[in-house]
Order: sequence, then structure tokens, then C-alpha cells
Amino acid sequence: MGNMIDWRAHYFIALLILILIISYGDSADGAALSGSLPYRHLNYATREPSAGPAIRPAYKGGSTKAVTPEDTRDINEAQVSAGIAARAEALTWSPVLMYEYVMNNIETEWYW
Repeated sequence: MGNMIDWRAHYFIALLILILIISYGDSADGAALSGSLPYRHLNYATREPSAGPAIRPAYKGGSTKAVTPEDTRDINEAQVSAGIAARAEALTWSPVLMYEYVMNNIETEWYW
């Protein structure tokens, strides 16, 4: 059994050496002989970043569109119970706080 392990180790080392020789060859600069991706500089002109107005995300009050009752109505796939609505209100309707509450307090039971 010991001979089998030694044989596999020698085979693995020989395979690694072969891969290195094929990939890098024995050139002085270490350039790959095969297996390298072609490289070409695209010479795109550089430009300054846009100095336009910053976009303010909706969760930071950046949206001017008001939430309508249609946006928050119950649907068959996601019914909002009184308990869920009360918990969301207690978490100040913050998506971050809601996510943390679910991750820290709701236990997931996987089954199939």
C-alpha cells in the first residue's frame, strides 16, 4: 500500500513539472509558450468623471414619488397580516432593520 502512495505522489509531481514546462517554457523572460491570453491595449482616451448631480437613493429620501396604496396592497403570494405590519412599523419601515430582524429572529426550516 505504501508503494501505491509513493507512485501517486511521484506521478503528481511529474505532472506539475510538465504543466509548468508547457506553460512557461524555459525562456529567460518567463513568457508563456502556450495557454496565455492575447493582450492588446485598446488606447481609449481618458476622460474626467461626470460632475453631474449625485443620485440620492430612495431609502435615503431621494425619491419624489409618493407611495400609493396600490404599491402596498396584499397579493395572494405575499399577504401582509396585522402582525407583520405592526412589526414593520415597530422597525420604522427600515429595510435594513427588517432584514436584520428576520436574520436574527426567524429560524429557517429547510425541507423537501
